[in-house]
Amino acid sequence: MKKLIILVLLVFTQINFAYGEYRFFGIANQAYLQKDYAKAAELYQQIITDGNENAFLYYNLGNCYYRMNKYGLAILYYEKAKLVEPDDESIKKNLIIANNKIIDKIQPIQRVFFLKWIDAIIDGFSLNFLTWLSINFFWLVFISLAIQILSRKIIYKKIMFITSIVFFILFLIFSFFSYQSYEKFQNTKNGIVIVNSVYVKSSPDATSTDLFILHEGTKFEIIDKMSDWVKIKLVSGATGWVDKSVYSQI
Repeated sequence: MKKLIILVLLVFTQINFAYGEYRFFGIANQAYLQKDYAKAAELYQQIITDGNENAFLYYNLGNCYYRMNKYGLAILYYEKAKLVEPDDESIKKNLIIANNKIIDKIQPIQRVFFLKWIDAIIDGFSLNFLTWLSINFFWLVFISLAIQILSRKIIYKKIMFITSIVFFILFLIFSFFSYQSYEKFQNTKNGIVIVNSVYVKSSPDATSTDLFILHEGTKFEIIDKMSDWVKIKLVSGATGWVDKSVYSQI
């Protein structure tokens, strides 16, 4: 009986908590519709802080900061949303619009065309989707081979043999994409400049040489850390050091 009472209390607590978060979300949406973007952002942020992170919340929070002309924070949360749902068209569209508002227009290093294709596929689809495709092509290989073995007509055997080879090649291709996507997700850490501007230094020291300046909203890769400093790399290949207070990690 005692265990049952504890279980009921736990379930009631969870329902109460979920209701509270739902109510917060409704109030945040209402504040957004009333153009009180600061209040809406505060409430969305509170929901996220409470552990309810998802692409929709990040997207809404990005919209709030965009409306407040805080493009660095808007890009940060659009990027967070894209990390969860990389193939969502609304997130992609708003991220492009927000990036058009920032000062720095950094041109990436020119890459071989097939490397661009690989990057486009990895960035355009989620790891789960690429893995799902890989697994399904793997099973289609076995199904094709099974049909080939069970078929009595030579023409069907030939067709299924060729089909199994095609599926096997697709399995290898999407397994490669899945692995690359996993590696990128695990090992690549990016940040967004959230202050108006910052000088990138030649070394992790405030008195070191200024290499170049970055402005709010610029995205970079974090490649090293030392105390309160991080070494960054831009898509152009330029590197340098910035204080950890000037950015937020995606």
